[in-house]
Amino acid sequence: MKVAFCCDAGRATGNGQMLRCLALADALKALGATCIFLCHDAPDAIAGQIMAAGHRIETLLSQNPMIYRDRDSLEQEDAAACLKALPGRVDWLVVAHVALGPVWETAMRPAARRILAVDTLARFHDCDIVFDQTHGRDPAAYEPFVPKSCEVLCGARDAWMRSEFAATRATSLPRRRDPHSLRRILISFGHGEFSGVLIAALYCVDKLPGIEVRAIRGGCRHLSGLDLISYPLELLDTVDNMAEHLAWADLAIGASNSSVWERACLGVPSINVPLNGHQDLNASNTALAGWAWSMGRDDLMKKAHDLLLPLCRENPILSRMSTAAASVVDGLGAQRWAERMMKESEG
Repeated sequence: MKVAFCCDAGRATGNGQMLRCLALADALKALGATCIFLCHDAPDAIAGQIMAAGHRIETLLSQNPMIYRDRDSLEQEDAAACLKALPGRVDWLVVAHVALGPVWETAMRPAARRILAVDTLARFHDCDIVFDQTHGRDPAAYEPFVPKSCEVLCGARDAWMRSEFAATRATSLPRRRDPHSLRRILISFGHGEFSGVLIAALYCVDKLPGIEVRAIRGGCRHLSGLDLISYPLELLDTVDNMAEHLAWADLAIGASNSSVWERACLGVPSINVPLNGHQDLNASNTALAGWAWSMGRDDLMKKAHDLLLPLCRENPILSRMSTAAASVVDGLGAQRWAERMMKESEG
């Protein structure tokens, strides 16, 4: 079976979609599939992961769709570049790109037996399946925007993540079952340039007693005032073992994008911060489910310290939130998707 992925990563878009596509590609490869990535931008570290995993990557010469101009002509131009880069017709085409939509998908139909669009925005598509991992998204939200034959799948249960997250549940979950206090905090907002939000998160946990903090700066390059922080801080550039860092943490502070499912998989209570309007629904629904708090940047500075201070004493709150989080997603979604795609390609 041949599968093509169209996705990008960078400081403007973050790296989440590409990493989640890589998780699915790895699961597909384990079942014997061949995968190719079509990308405009791929940071060296992620491109290296893709190639090290045995996948092919093609850099597209068309203009990056994130540089907005006339949308229809842009999608047509990009589809032409993708068609040229593909070595032949594929069984599945997976598109996880906020700037590509129905014009691109229609143009790509001759190149693929089936098109799977990964989305979080409930917008127009010309595809066979839409997969939206937003917690609490009603599939009916897509009905006005997709063909009647299109299958719409929503929810976090089958969220794509690398196999180490499912493997790490065995060590991460048991230690959270009994009442415990907040001691270790992980802060990460991905590969994008979100220095202001990262600084706000670092400041908001200052003066909490007895804490340790790990922060992953990712694409954040303008961090000032770190000398004012009073707690032990371990500042990392990028990591390729996020599951290990999450398993270490009692609490995480991060974006309310699809990385929330990695935290949930390992039972890590979190403060989810919407970095744009697209993430608001995920943030509010995870908070309503009882295993996370939702806060904007201003709320981090005004409310987070007082919210977290009582958790620095032994209490059942974190353990209850952990149990609720771990029940949402088990980390095996990519494997289930790979099995389904293989089965349908053989039918």
